[in-house]
Amino acid sequence: MFRVDCARSRLARSELEAMLAVQIVATGFSGMRFLRQSQRHMTEDYIDVYGAYAIKLLKLQNDLIHTPDRHRRGNTQTVEIRHLHFHPGAQGVVGIINPSQGEGEHQK
Repeated sequence: MFRVDCARSRLARSELEAMLAVQIVATGFSGMRFLRQSQRHMTEDYIDVYGAYAIKLLKLQNDLIHTPDRHRRGNTQTVEIRHLHFHPGAQGVVGIINPSQGEGEHQK
């Protein structure tokens, strides 16, 4: 009964979103069940096997949670473009620039 309430709380707008809501809940409960199994036997073999399955299922649940949002957005990406001018002989960098430690700071 709790699983049905969890699936209904996602406020599905279509049959696809309702199906995804059910899959999200089922995947989460299965992942938690594997975590309980890994802790019940408390041997390294059980922890490795059941723990690995639990991690995979919980990662899948996380991906499934983001799927309806991507579907609602139309599965589009946004890209920020800044206008720059490069003059002849100038140099430019494309990407993320992280200054090294101490760069831009005055040494005391």
